Amino acid sequence: MSRPRKLDNKEVTNLKNGYQLEVVRPKDIFNDLGFANSDDIEICKAIITQLESKSAEVLVQGGTIALPYVGRLRKPLVRQEINKQRHLLKVARSVMDKEDYHQYKKDLYSECVNKIASEDERKKIKKRLIALNRKQYLQKYKAFGEFGANLWIESLMWLRGIEFNQEVQDVFDEIDNNENRNRKVNYR
Repeated sequence: MSRPRKLDNKEVTNLKNGYQLEVVRPKDIFNDLGFANSDDIEICKAIITQLESKSAEVLVQGGTIALPYVGRLRKPLVRQEINKQRHLLKVARSVMDKEDYHQYKKDLYSECVNKIASEDERKKIKKRLIALNRKQYLQKYKAFGEFGANLWIESLMWLRGIEFNQEVQDVFDEIDNNENRNRKVNYR
């Protein structure tokens, strides 16, 4: 990247790949907006400063920021997960040779990606369960609070389907037939 220079009263930086990057400073933005007096400029500066500080707080807490005309911003989840393993990586680097270390890093990265993907899938399932069981969820929420309602949803997530087995079904049908015959005999 080269040093910024003026081109048609605009600050431009030439990048290594041949593109030109226009540098826009806050004073340029305020001039483009065409504020009539300095009070409007100060109000705009205060809004921008407040937006930046609030966004920084949300990012530090690990949340997502939705900015109009920009999109959503958040820290990369995979990088956060790998940073949790930073001490383990240091130990691995000191113990392993270069090839093993690179393979270990790849494995750790894929493990972190899988962990985040499974957590996202779990959150989707939880939201879907809440949506499908909205009435009962609200009843539990009123009776036991948020913790109790979320615990109920978690218990629903623990449930697993049982695959159909014809042999087992035949045994149940036989038991049911025997019970029906016994009832008829006893109630005569």
